Amino acid sequence: MYPEPYSLTKAGLSDAETKAVMDCDTQDQKYRLLRRYRCEQLNELHARQQALDTLDYIIRNVKNEQ
Repeated sequence: MYPEPYSLTKAGLSDAETKAVMDCDTQDQKYRLLRRYRCEQLNELHARQQALDTLDYIIRNVKNEQ
């Protein structure tokens, strides 16, 4: 049954997360778990974007001080 473990790994899930998805008994459980992992990845993405924004700010300030 879809999704395949390779697809889940490619989507950024760990081996443990992939196993948890594959072990779900119902499609509803699988759906909820995948949505949770997606939300976690999105939160991580936002945190990385904020870090990049901060670096951009610092770089601009350093350049303007020259």
